[in-house]
Order: sequence, then C-alpha cells, then structure tokens
Amino acid sequence: MHLDIWLLLGSTLVLCAIAAVRLSHRLGLPTLLAYMGIGLFIGEGGPFHLNFDNVELAETLGLASSS
Repeated sequence: MHLDIWLLLGSTLVLCAIAAVRLSHRLGLPTLLAYMGIGLFIGEGGPFHLNFDNVELAETLGLASSS
C-alpha cells in the first residue's frame, strides 16, 4: 500500500480511539473495553482482515503503551 493510504488509516484509527474514549466516559464503561472493541473490529474477524502475527512487535507496542 502507498504511504498516503497508511496515513489515512492510521489517522482514522486514532480518531476512532478518541471518539471511543469520549463515548466510554459518557456511558461509564472502561476505556479498555472500547479499545478491545476497536481491536476486534480491525482484526482478522473484522472487515479489514488484518493478519497480525508478529509477537515481538506486539510485545514492544504493549510495553511502550504502558509506560
């Protein structure tokens, strides 16, 4: 894919995450639940069928996001 498509998808994902935080805050739900829903939507079972099997990258992203 071209860089502009990746930037569009990434910025759309960030905007969805911001909207999910605001919505979960208003409804009194945990934010993690909203993030898990977004992950399920963009994952292998969603309409995009993204295959993510890089365990090292997942660990690095998880550790970076927790600090």
